[in-house]
Amino acid sequence: MELRLFMRKIRVGICGLTTLILFFAQDGNAQTLSKGFKDSLLKDGLQLYKMMRFAELTSNEMMDRFRLVEFSGSLTYIQNKVYKSIFFDEDESKYWVEKTFYGVPDSSPDSIKVDHKVRRPTKDEKYLIDVRSKTYETLRGDTSYFKKYKGYKFNLVLMDHDNYVDVYIFTGNKREENMPLGNDYILTFDQKVRIIGKKKIHSGLFLVPMTSASQIAGRKAAQLTILDAEDEAVPYITSTDICTALMHKEKVDWDIFEIVTTKYTSRLDTKKVTLEITPVGKK
Repeated sequence: MELRLFMRKIRVGICGLTTLILFFAQDGNAQTLSKGFKDSLLKDGLQLYKMMRFAELTSNEMMDRFRLVEFSGSLTYIQNKVYKSIFFDEDESKYWVEKTFYGVPDSSPDSIKVDHKVRRPTKDEKYLIDVRSKTYETLRGDTSYFKKYKGYKFNLVLMDHDNYVDVYIFTGNKREENMPLGNDYILTFDQKVRIIGKKKIHSGLFLVPMTSASQIAGRKAAQLTILDAEDEAVPYITSTDICTALMHKEKVDWDIFEIVTTKYTSRLDTKKVTLEITPVGKK
């Protein structure tokens, strides 16, 4: 699919921080969002980030420390507040867990524990593996709904809620040339691995520059790209936006991630991990 963006550039500097601003077209009046809603939104975004970050850490360990690049798949989940990543192979329609990693996100790789025992997956792990497989099967089978862009890939985060599982589907890039935002979805599965919910979060894919720092009057600033979309369903930052910004915080040269619509201004501080969402026109 061809990727089309509407772009123009500005320079912005706020309090010495580099600020990223995206504009999504929206209409209508906006109500003030409660503190509880904003706290919950930030919490959800942080949880997605922690899951994706731990998956990234353990994948790097598999390739860098153990030099293992050939395996059928991987799965990250939480068990008793402990983050786990398993790497598995498939043999005659049966799965074998090759390595199991334990630890916490944002820790050093040396603090992550590894269990080298080759074993069958547990019942819960097998269920999540089946959900993962069903998700990829659905992505391949419904390309009219799940848009695939050339040069980009889908990344999954599975959130287990005991009675159901939400699979967050992100669009990621194969090269670190920009930060992809949008073209994200949620699939909800029941305990029998049946899809019971399907949601498109952002309708388009937006590309955010990773390096755009400059100096204006001695303060750090950024040359930014403003993106316009006509059919955004959510007029403020989403949990997937928060996750994506935090995943790229060490790779970009801005600190504040700001999304402005005609309804709300959403401002995420990726260093302090704080979120502000205010109706446009209100301070």
